[in-house]
Amino acid sequence: MKLANNFLILLICILHFTIFFSCKNNTLNKNETDFSIQDTSRITKIIIFDSKNELIIQKQEQNWYINEKIIANSENITRIMNTIKHIKLKSPLPENAILIVKEKILNQTKVEFFDNNQKLKSFYLGDYVKGLGNYIMIDNSETPYIAYIPTYDFDINLNFSTDIKNWTTNVLFSYTDNQIKEIRYLNYKFHESFCLQIKNTDSYFIGENCDNLSQINYITENLEFYLSQYYNVKYSKLIENSEIIDFQDLKNDDIIFEMEITDIHNITQKIVAYDYFNQGILNKNEFLIVLDEKIYIMKYVDFDLLMKNYTYFLEQ
Repeated sequence: MKLANNFLILLICILHFTIFFSCKNNTLNKNETDFSIQDTSRITKIIIFDSKNELIIQKQEQNWYINEKIIANSENITRIMNTIKHIKLKSPLPENAILIVKEKILNQTKVEFFDNNQKLKSFYLGDYVKGLGNYIMIDNSETPYIAYIPTYDFDINLNFSTDIKNWTTNVLFSYTDNQIKEIRYLNYKFHESFCLQIKNTDSYFIGENCDNLSQINYITENLEFYLSQYYNVKYSKLIENSEIIDFQDLKNDDIIFEMEITDIHNITQKIVAYDYFNQGILNKNEFLIVLDEKIYIMKYVDFDLLMKNYTYFLEQ
């Protein structure tokens, strides 16, 4: 009998606890507590601000780009998509904490998600409270809350860094064969060159230069293999310190080759490669590449398959 009474008391306590939080959640403003985006396929652009930086992450074709130039690390993109899909309300804040947190969070990280030009979600992300989650406040709202990701007991801010180093990968450029419209290649060192124009998937014009193109008989396997090598071309290191190598150190006499890649949107990337041997910085198996006013160290083995002559494509 005593055991039955204890069970009844426990059941009543659980019922009261459930009703209390159910009622409390029903009084919360859904517009202020709906932080997630369930259909992440709609997201085409993400902007992250803080007091120091602004980062624009935008989808173009199959890749995501940082500030329209640098290919973003795909693992970070997956992480941020999982975050915005699974982020949930943990709890409201005590009344006496709301004003303090609000004043601070407005000067911390702000994140905006877009579907093209349509803003899907915008919120401020604040400090991490161990074991609970992060302070968060929807843009144009008056009330901050605590949000969390189930099974993730870490600072959510780690997924929304504005430090470009945390987002980049060692990809110099990346194209699929159906993204390329034209390639111009001129190698001064080996006196090799070609120009390749792609009209559609089965119409290729090739010549030693772009003034002398023809729809010649080409080796299909060679052409398809060559174009496949433009996907995820990686560099070894980005030279960030001008004291190591400066643009003034690079001479025209040291140019190995020039390459221009134009995509189907008529956006052209110009690559200039330099034979710059410097003990302690480069070795004989490396060279320099200048792209978008940045200097990269490149290994020959990572670029060798792109350095072809006109005759490589021709049927003998």
